[in-house]
Amino acid sequence: MVRPVVFESDMLRVPPFKTVEQLVQRRLVFIIVFLSIVLTFNSCTSDGDYVAINEVCGNDNQLGEWIELYNPTSQTVYLNKGWRLLKIDEDGVDHVLYNFKNDSILPHGFLLLSRFDEQLRSRISGKKEIGIELVNPQDKTVESFYRDDEIGEQPHKLGGSYARYPDGIGRWNVVETATPDAPNFDDISDETEAEFDVEEL
Repeated sequence: MVRPVVFESDMLRVPPFKTVEQLVQRRLVFIIVFLSIVLTFNSCTSDGDYVAINEVCGNDNQLGEWIELYNPTSQTVYLNKGWRLLKIDEDGVDHVLYNFKNDSILPHGFLLLSRFDEQLRSRISGKKEIGIELVNPQDKTVESFYRDDEIGEQPHKLGGSYARYPDGIGRWNVVETATPDAPNFDDISDETEAEFDVEEL
């Protein structure tokens, strides 16, 4: 029996249908895995538009002045170059408190910036009128705290702070006990409660 002659060109032809089907399946699996990785990455990251200024302290024995930011979302938030924290003093003058570089805040986590750690470039008063703004790279203020607007002219005491309760979404209060880098709790000072009573009347 004479065997057919197999030329090299015949070996380069399209493989049988079964092999093509396997190739298509492998490519589909690769595409699905790739899309899953992309979607997972996007779902685990976010920008700073959702970050809340959560607590502000103008005088503290251990940390000096400090500001606490809070991430109320279930995604990690990244504050990269271009984001900055501003202080607006009683004369309306802007001061850069902190320039973000590669900072991040875990889901439902906190970021503490303090004078003690030489992060804040300007002092924060616990008695005078003050404003804090979180500004994005497009020069848009995405979050702010103005003491006189939120609380009034009441200062906080040594060891206390201006704080939101619940974290990130609650009303600003003057509290007796500051909670840096930790959840706030209902610790409204007597003066603040008295002010609320007057407003309700």
